[in-house]
Amino acid sequence: MFDPAVPSELSRYAFVHFVLTIPAALWLLTRADVLRPVQLVAGAFYVVLSLTNIGGTLEARRWAFVSEQARLGALLVASVALLMMNGLVAGVLLLICSSSLAWLWRARSSFVVPSDERMDLHLAK
Repeated sequence: MFDPAVPSELSRYAFVHFVLTIPAALWLLTRADVLRPVQLVAGAFYVVLSLTNIGGTLEARRWAFVSEQARLGALLVASVALLMMNGLVAGVLLLICSSSLAWLWRARSSFVVPSDERMDLHLAK
């Protein structure tokens, strides 16, 4: 059975971001009929990337740390662009991004597993 030990800080981080991603995905699905195709594709990509990063975070993969920084950076840029249209939403997103980046940076030493190391250990047993 593949059951890696997850550092508690990464587990909490993944849980919080899962809780934030699901409502975003549901919002995207409910707005699918009014969003332009490019907005729908961008939103779907962001949701898939978020869920992929959550999986990588729960396995403490090194690539997940880099990918998650890029995802949060993209959200930060989108938040700044959104400031002109909706200050409240942009402010909440900026707060989430900045606190998530700080949390991620504090937990950077927990991302220690190279891409296939845990699976190799599992298959060797």
